[in-house]
Amino acid sequence: MEKIYLFTSLIFCILLLVLLSIISTSTRVKPKVSKEKQKIAIVVSGGGMKCAYSAGVLMALGEQLKFAEPDIAVGSSGGGASLLYYISSQYKFGTKIWTELLSTDKFISFTRIYPIFDMDYLVDTVFKQQAPLDTDKILKSKTKLFLSATNYDTGQVQYFSNDGSADIFEAARATVALPIVYNKKIKINGNEYVDGDVGSSVDINIQKAIKEGATKILVIENERTLPNEPTDTSLYWKIVSFIATDPIRNAIKNNEAKKDYVIPENVEMFYIEPSTATTISAVDHSLNDLQKTFKLGYDDATNNSKLKEFLK
Repeated sequence: MEKIYLFTSLIFCILLLVLLSIISTSTRVKPKVSKEKQKIAIVVSGGGMKCAYSAGVLMALGEQLKFAEPDIAVGSSGGGASLLYYISSQYKFGTKIWTELLSTDKFISFTRIYPIFDMDYLVDTVFKQQAPLDTDKILKSKTKLFLSATNYDTGQVQYFSNDGSADIFEAARATVALPIVYNKKIKINGNEYVDGDVGSSVDINIQKAIKEGATKILVIENERTLPNEPTDTSLYWKIVSFIATDPIRNAIKNNEAKKDYVIPENVEMFYIEPSTATTISAVDHSLNDLQKTFKLGYDDATNNSKLKEFLK
């Protein structure tokens, strides 16, 4: 009788251990990816003077959210240029550029036949003299920076990085080299380039960030995403496409075709765009509109609790 009791107790203990194991397994929380394994990227869209919005977001990221060193940063055109001042932690200069220095006819003037946008003034006067860019800090940064430009002869996207393979100022000049309104080709390492937005939309830049290993991506859009509503920038690219060479026309066409890219399941996305409608256009350099748009971006980032949580 005693043996039967011991045997029954043993069986009961075994069953209890199995049950506890099943409960433990079913209620176990899947561990989050450690911060060491995460790679956070910032991707910034272009959009001419509308990039005052993303500039405001970037400066707020550094000043208010104390998020200064993403693993990866990818940008095109004006958004890419603002990344330079974010990566170098020159937030005061970044603010000064968009809220003061660009509101001048020396930069944009429709009374000039050529160029309407003087990108040489932007780089040689603003970036080098009025708000001196700390290129040494960019080259030494832990952030892998990628500024896109479009090869004029092939239409292919080229990313210039802060690895010393290209001059930072010339990479900046190339990424903002808008067809027609600036209409210069920028020569780097033997090839000629025009504006990054020609061949690399924000969607293509997201793909670049993922290719570089990003697991969390903050996307800063300079325009509100309203379906089936044309913008002044989309109309501009249609005009460029109509008069452009075949490689540039094909680059713009391919740009549109790659918007259906499916984000991998292991990549977490966060989008920020203007919280209210903006009145600024891609060619608007009025001081009031620039300041309002910059402030909107700054406030949208500063007051976004979900953004703060995402960046942890």
